[in-house]
Amino acid sequence: MEEFESMNNQKFLKAEVGDDAQIEAKVIDTDSTFSSHPNFEEIQWRGEVKEGLPDWTDEDKEHLSQELSDVLIYLLRLSEKCHIDLPKAVLKKIVLNEQKYPASKVYGSKKKYSEYDSSNNASVIERNSVIRKFCLEKECLFWHAFVIGIRTFLCCKSMRSHVPVRLAYNSFEPECEDWSLSPYRRNSPIIFLHGLTSCKETWASIPQILANELKRKAYTLDARNHGDSGWSDIFTTDDLVNDLLFFMDAVNADRAILIGHSMGGTVAIQMAIEAPERVEMIVVEEMFVSQPPEILLQVPLLYVRRAPMAVKLIPRDADDMQAVRFIMDYVNKGLPPGLSDIHNPSKVDKSTWALRRTAEGHLALKANMAVLEKSLINAKDTIKVQNGSFDGPACFIYGKQSVFNVSLDEENIRKCFPNAILIGVEGAKHTVHSDNPQQFVDAILNFLTSNMTPKNRLFKEKIAMARFMQKFSWDLQQKAFKLSKCSSCNVEFFSKVYLRHSSRKSKYRPVRLAYEIFEPKGGSNDRLSPLIFLHGITSSKEETWGDLPQVIADQTKRKAYNLDARNHGDSEWSDEFDFDLNAEDLLHFIDKKNFRKVVIIGHSMGGLTGIKAALKEPERIEMLFVEEKFTKKVPQAFMDDALRYMNIWKEAEKFIPPGLNKEEADAFITEYVMRKLHPQNKPQDSRQSRQDLSYPLEKDYSGHYFFKANLEVVLEKMKNADAMMVENEGIYEGPAYFIYATKSQYQVGKEKHHILKHFPKAIFIPFEGSKHFVHKAYPDLFVETVVKFIKQNEKNE
Repeated sequence: MEEFESMNNQKFLKAEVGDDAQIEAKVIDTDSTFSSHPNFEEIQWRGEVKEGLPDWTDEDKEHLSQELSDVLIYLLRLSEKCHIDLPKAVLKKIVLNEQKYPASKVYGSKKKYSEYDSSNNASVIERNSVIRKFCLEKECLFWHAFVIGIRTFLCCKSMRSHVPVRLAYNSFEPECEDWSLSPYRRNSPIIFLHGLTSCKETWASIPQILANELKRKAYTLDARNHGDSGWSDIFTTDDLVNDLLFFMDAVNADRAILIGHSMGGTVAIQMAIEAPERVEMIVVEEMFVSQPPEILLQVPLLYVRRAPMAVKLIPRDADDMQAVRFIMDYVNKGLPPGLSDIHNPSKVDKSTWALRRTAEGHLALKANMAVLEKSLINAKDTIKVQNGSFDGPACFIYGKQSVFNVSLDEENIRKCFPNAILIGVEGAKHTVHSDNPQQFVDAILNFLTSNMTPKNRLFKEKIAMARFMQKFSWDLQQKAFKLSKCSSCNVEFFSKVYLRHSSRKSKYRPVRLAYEIFEPKGGSNDRLSPLIFLHGITSSKEETWGDLPQVIADQTKRKAYNLDARNHGDSEWSDEFDFDLNAEDLLHFIDKKNFRKVVIIGHSMGGLTGIKAALKEPERIEMLFVEEKFTKKVPQAFMDDALRYMNIWKEAEKFIPPGLNKEEADAFITEYVMRKLHPQNKPQDSRQSRQDLSYPLEKDYSGHYFFKANLEVVLEKMKNADAMMVENEGIYEGPAYFIYATKSQYQVGKEKHHILKHFPKAIFIPFEGSKHFVHKAYPDLFVETVVKFIKQNEKNE
């Protein structure tokens, strides 16, 4: 960048392009329509080729005009961040040598600068656009940098000497009907980055699983000098980051979720710190933020030195898996004591070492070992020391049996990633994703879904628009819609949608909710809303519902989700707990899963959660089934009764004899509770009381049982019934079914008048002779009832 200057109140941008051309862009006209707000200043730019480019056709020049248009948008977007005295603007058109050409749309989007050969689902980047061809031939570093992002050019000196290579990749689209028309296509993609000497295949089926669950396209890349990607004599983390930037530009990804293992984790870390505007979230598996200790740097160096020798010794009749094991055994023999068990031998797969067969049938490594060795010898020059921070969501996953011991670097991780969470996986070593893939996937899903902004098919675009528009005056909102060709849209409706979503508690902090998924036998009907099951207080998803979600899913052909509430079961614990937060958590879960509508089936506290969610956002609830709960505030007497039971449970936990099975432990607690209660409070029917007392127990490492609930917080909050929930407001006019027991202390049948105020179409279903756990006392009848009304409503629609 040569200079920025102002002459006669006109703003100029000048740039030298190689040796043969000079491009100048200047403001030639300003429309003051939005001059009252700098974000809406409308500007026309003039781009002129002062000299050079004698052999270019008009088509070439038009292409250059379009490139210049996009480049200016980059500059304008980032002018404030880079402290350049240029306005943020909406690019209207561009003039090249007095000829007018179309420019990008409002605030534009990066053009697809690179083309792909998608055959065999393994593709390579080809630098064949006119502007890039010219840039590389003339060593035009200025435009070269702009193509991959002006911000990186201004902030990263290494970009000026970067020479890209061809990158091989696999892509994974969510398995859904007509992905090409899906609104989820706008979601940022997930990009997987492998470790040293590995390849894109190391991730196995994980990318497809995450693509399906998160409704995002996923990519697995081979790094330079690895797998099927191009080889280069240059190999540093700077180059790997810049390769990634090139790839993202090529697939039109403004931002991405990065998931990197080991070396790939280092790339993700550096990318997040140096180009945070391109990173939505990162997941780092088994890697430090600071430079690894010297002893650990010896391991990859010895790996790349000994592996080529091992390949030469592989028996001719060995298959790929036997070859990988042979290499691993050979390499490990040369490692220092204590470092020879980086990988779990039982989990080593073919992708641990990327191999190929030559035309003669010999095995060879698909990695440029000579260059990798050279880069590891000079590790201090290869691996950049990170200076900076990334404020976005970050997750660091490590194996608790790994010699890397990433948890020791927690201080540096927190320094660079203040919002980071660390997750240690039991029984895993360096390759957590292959040692324990299920726990790895679960951890990533919980992390990603708990940090994604609310999105759903019905309101996704409208919420985003409303959130943006809400910042400006009503007059500016309407002008902005005209400018973006959205004047036909209902701005007032957008604002209402946004305000409803932003009306959730200002201090609300979501937690990660654990859940089970039940697929109907023969598959679910994707056009039908899913079922969500919610348990009662101090219980859990498994303890409350058992196999009922599967049974109802099978009979309704709807996918079912069984959730643990915050501070319960396997969900995240928090110091905050009340019934209103439970409803917020449920709505947050619905948003994260991109469900348009859901059917709620809730018992007791879970029923109250469904009630509150239906009243708060009725358009999200297709049907509501409430078992044993009314709509008014829970009286303190009810809370005290529950507290009495739960305090005894907590006391009984300490005395459960070791060696009992689950059924025996349940029986012990039941007897303990009955002995402790006063005679007048002692249940009359032992079998029924057993149903009333649900014990979510789990064994610890020593074999002792403990309650899977944050009893300290729950018990403390329950002491004040008034603080546990606000009075319900609003009306839900959809189908609502209140299932209640005639012998329960809740006496829901006597609260019909109050319930009908909020649920005018409520249907009341008594179960004669039952107590609080209706679905346990009469499981078949409960299922029959729920299924009957679900199918009845399907016919009515």
